[in-house]
Amino acid sequence: MRQILSACAYCHERGVVHRDLKPENILFVDTTSDSPLKVIDFGLSDTMQRVRDSAREVKEKRGGVGGAMARLLPAINGKHIIPWYVRRVRMQRAGTPHYMSPEMIRGDYDEKCDLFSVGIIMYQLLSGIHPFYVPGLDNEATVKNKILNLDPSLTGDEWQCVSSQAKDLVKKLINKNPKKRLSAQQALEHPWFQVMQSRRAQPSQLTQSVFEGLRNWQKQNRLKQAVLQLLAKELNETDILELRRKFEALDQKGDGTITIDELKQSMHSAGFRVIESELAAIVDSIDVQQQGFIGYNEFISALLLRRMTLQEEQLREVFNKFDIKKEGRITMETLRAALKGSRY
Repeated sequence: MRQILSACAYCHERGVVHRDLKPENILFVDTTSDSPLKVIDFGLSDTMQRVRDSAREVKEKRGGVGGAMARLLPAINGKHIIPWYVRRVRMQRAGTPHYMSPEMIRGDYDEKCDLFSVGIIMYQLLSGIHPFYVPGLDNEATVKNKILNLDPSLTGDEWQCVSSQAKDLVKKLINKNPKKRLSAQQALEHPWFQVMQSRRAQPSQLTQSVFEGLRNWQKQNRLKQAVLQLLAKELNETDILELRRKFEALDQKGDGTITIDELKQSMHSAGFRVIESELAAIVDSIDVQQQGFIGYNEFISALLLRRMTLQEEQLREVFNKFDIKKEGRITMETLRAALKGSRY
């Protein structure tokens, strides 16, 4: 769950909403018991800015008590005392009905729609059943009606062995009111994750070589740094599994980034002394996007040469990215074009 929420936090921080989180879109990298997870299928994802910009205003008949009163009260000079219709903003709906949030069904949502989907997934993992869908009984219409109106139970036999903290997190993720629902970052800070967090940040993961690797990045020339940045994006997860675990040990908040404070705390916990100004210099040298933190790919790049032997095929792939004109050589012109938009 932590990895799924971490992926959400990373996307939401950048204004991206997935809109189709479900078990089928969360895969194991390998067959080991502690395999990392990958969130896939971003075909329905979009930025919230684009979603809002493309929203349309619709006229809907007023419902509930207000609607009933509007139709009962007489009109004065041809105008109803309470308007029969209200204007609402409707955003594009997307996703799988079984995992949609109430606000997605209504067409007025934000990034927290993903958290409702995560809550359904967590409910399934802990109880073995879907909170809103019974196979053979429910269809799309009944599932949507349940999502809008039913409060799932967390008290049956299937919940007897589930901790109160785990149930509390589920309840706060499937809250129908998005304003009261936890954000991805808030969910990562939930007490249920505290025990796992203390286990993750073991000094055994944070060896001297990790910090030396981060320090040495500053000594590499800019071309070498750029090559390593591109290489990091080409490697598969099994190649960098050990580095991923070290990144997770440093990423205490689980949001896919390492801040100066997180690096400082981790180094102190592992018994290493460091000057804060040196930490700031390390982060600044690795932080290609100049965002004030170390991202996942940047971390992998910085430690790449210390952790694995690169193959000729991998180096050839990077060479081809620099050789834009396919001339078999890299010129200043092609180098500038390949690195356009980066600090290099």
